[in-house]
Amino acid sequence: MEKEDLQLELNKLKREKSESERLLNEQLQAKEMELLQLKTEMETSQVMKSLTSTQDYWQVDRINSELKIHTLQEELERMTLEKHRLQEHCEDSSGTNCDQNHVESNPRYVLHLLRILLQV
Repeated sequence: MEKEDLQLELNKLKREKSESERLLNEQLQAKEMELLQLKTEMETSQVMKSLTSTQDYWQVDRINSELKIHTLQEELERMTLEKHRLQEHCEDSSGTNCDQNHVESNPRYVLHLLRILLQV
């Protein structure tokens, strides 16, 4: 009888152990799923932040490019006016119509172009 009681107790302990292992495995799997979900959320957040940063970068770059184009257009207008002014100055001082090469070889015109190129 005592052997049977011990066997029953042993079987009961084995069942309890199996049940405990099953519960612990379920808890472990639940925690692994939770960890995986948190990791996925974190990676998604990082990707979204990266995309936002990239969009911000391209927006700033586009605005900078537009500003540079506008500045270059204004500079072109100033250069055109300066060229006409130099042509007029050349014509006034020589009394003749100055050709394009004469204006472009004028040291003031060349210095002006160099200043513009160094700014860009």
